[in-house]
Amino acid sequence: MACVSGYRPSMGGRREPVMRTFSPCRLNGAEQTLRAASRCNRPFIGSTVSVCPLAEVARASCRRPGVRIRPARKERRAGWRSGRGLKDNGRLPAGEPVFSQTAMTFIRRLFAISAALLLTACSTPSPSLRLIGAAQLAGDLRVGDTRVGGLSGIDYDSVASEWLLVSDDRGVHGPTRFYRARIDYDAQEVSDVQITGMQTLVQAGGAPYARRGAPGQVADLEALRIDPLERSLWFAGEGDRAARSPMLLARAGMDGAPLAALPFPAALQIQPDVPAGGRTNAGPEGLSFSVDGQHLWLAMEGALIQDGQASAPGEGALTRLVLLDRQGRILAQYAYRLEPVQAPGRPGGYSETGIADILAIGPRRLLVIERAGRQMAHDFTFDVRLYDVDLQGATALDPDAPISAGVRPAVKRQLLGNAQLPAGWSDNYEAMTWGPRLANGHRSLVIVSDNNFTDGPSRFLVFDAGPDSAWR
Repeated sequence: MACVSGYRPSMGGRREPVMRTFSPCRLNGAEQTLRAASRCNRPFIGSTVSVCPLAEVARASCRRPGVRIRPARKERRAGWRSGRGLKDNGRLPAGEPVFSQTAMTFIRRLFAISAALLLTACSTPSPSLRLIGAAQLAGDLRVGDTRVGGLSGIDYDSVASEWLLVSDDRGVHGPTRFYRARIDYDAQEVSDVQITGMQTLVQAGGAPYARRGAPGQVADLEALRIDPLERSLWFAGEGDRAARSPMLLARAGMDGAPLAALPFPAALQIQPDVPAGGRTNAGPEGLSFSVDGQHLWLAMEGALIQDGQASAPGEGALTRLVLLDRQGRILAQYAYRLEPVQAPGRPGGYSETGIADILAIGPRRLLVIERAGRQMAHDFTFDVRLYDVDLQGATALDPDAPISAGVRPAVKRQLLGNAQLPAGWSDNYEAMTWGPRLANGHRSLVIVSDNNFTDGPSRFLVFDAGPDSAWR
């Protein structure tokens, strides 16, 4: 990286700039500089950043406290001597700007900061995803006495070499249930998807979950994970304020037999008698075990009532990413800013955006599917984005208080959008998980759509997610 360090006389009486290469800068930890650049509110899009204008680099400083960048001692001694050697009897040549030593020091340091951020932010690696292929299940597919649809959660059972898919059916098209499936693919193609079985889920004590509109606990299950330490199933379900049906967090055996119903965090729970707590159809949508398997990450689809309005046309909202222990107690919470939603395509139509699923990829990093839907004249259109989300530097929230102004939300870097999907395959993608390793040693990532029990198909996207090193 070079900059103008001063000027020197040249033939013809003109002055030509003296270019100096930046010497190594002394940083308050190079890693902190990298983190400072990666925490800015403007995400870096795609797998690489090819252009980093200095104006953007200046914005990337993000006004983070505690990160100081200063030139090495040799550069500080040298300074920018743009006025030295040019004086004639104490005067500068006519028309020459006059800069004080303080101003030149400021300019020099500004360029040093820009150069350091340019070298770090522009070289920040980002995971890349290569679409292997896609497959789908017919919207009218039936297994047993149930209609296959509403697939809102997925996980891979490496012991049985099969996939588990939970349905968000609230007892309308069959009992509360999850499906077993086979997804056949390699590094070149996806060859088949088949549902191989269905398992009913019941409450602790053996009682079935209630049908929507009936008294009792209704299970609107939106997330499923296999416990990596105890080999059991964990489920998270949304609630309904009008029906006074609470959100839930439950465990079951691999055969579906109930194990326990954990207390859902009170601060996030539906509270039908007060203007606080979770909203209907905007509760726990994503669930993931931490990378060490000791804790769980829970993602609320939309904003809590006390945290402000839900997403609206032209405006985003703040929702919460929550770290839980295995007893359902809150260990930490962070704000996540949802993207603004577009206006519906018909008068009086409906539009929304929210978190659809999450996967932990580091102690403080998550993959997040954010999905927006717009009601059009005859159907819905969807905009899906996959983000690499960094919680390092995000403000730790008070779980019992509204999100206050000035909090630092998690930093989002977009990895995937509609443009990277097969033509015509924009859909209501709500579930994702890691799959088995590919023959090249890379991870595979599977993303699944929820057809909302329409006539449309349930869609499966399979990606080559690259080597483990890409996700560190």
